[in-house]
Order: sequence, then C-alpha cells, then structure tokens
Amino acid sequence: MAAAPLAPMSPDQLPNVILVVMDTAAARRCSVYGHFRETTPGLARIAREGTLYRSCFATSPWTIPSHLSLFSGLYPSELGLAEKATQVPEVFHTLPEILSQMGYHTVGISCNGLVGHQRGFNVFYEMDTPFFSEGYHRDKLTGC
Repeated sequence: MAAAPLAPMSPDQLPNVILVVMDTAAARRCSVYGHFRETTPGLARIAREGTLYRSCFATSPWTIPSHLSLFSGLYPSELGLAEKATQVPEVFHTLPEILSQMGYHTVGISCNGLVGHQRGFNVFYEMDTPFFSEGYHRDKLTGC
C-alpha cells in the first residue's frame, strides 16, 4: 500500500537538516569523536549546534548498498538490488523525495562517483574526484 502524500509545511516551520556522510572515514580519527588532534573542526561546530550520533552502524560493508539503505530506510536485502545498482528502485521513496514533499529545498553534494545522483534532490552537485577527473586518468595512462 502506497503512503499518503505528505502535506507541505511552510519553510519557517521546518528545522534545518544537514546529513553528512563520510564514506570509509574512521570515527576514531575524528576529533568530534575524541581524536586527540583537531581533525574535524567543521563537524564539531555542526555537532555543537545540532545532534551528534555516537552509535551508528552501516547496513552493508560497502558503499553502494549502504548508501541506498541510508536514502531509502530499507536494508539492502529489502531493496531487491541488481548487482550494479546505484539508485534506489523506483518503487521506493527516497529521503530527499520525502523531504521535498514536506516542503524542504533539498541539495545533494557528492564527491563519490559510486553513489551518484539520488532521486529527489531539487539540486545535485557531483563534485570532481581524483578517480573521475580527467587529470587522474591522463596521469594514470602516462605512468605519472
């Protein structure tokens, strides 16, 4: 049974939401989680003004299914994914789609080409990464 559409709220009623995902980052190396060096001052500032989760667990040991679970709220086994899937299947709603229905202006910024553009963002920026940049491939071919 499909969920009923959410009634949009006025922007001044909506709290700001920032979701930061750092794929393969070790919490023990982040100052926000107690590392002795100041390694993540920006995250520490966001945490002081918002919510810092101390116990988070990935639904999968690798990037794609873990991120698809994050954006769908479902376990990888529930998504029925094809082996090379990079998008939440159309039959499921994504977090950005739900937030957009609520009245949020959603912006995605990614420098992880494995995750790619997820449905539902009003604006999405795919940042250049070393692995997908022209310079990386040129240098790789020339052996630099």
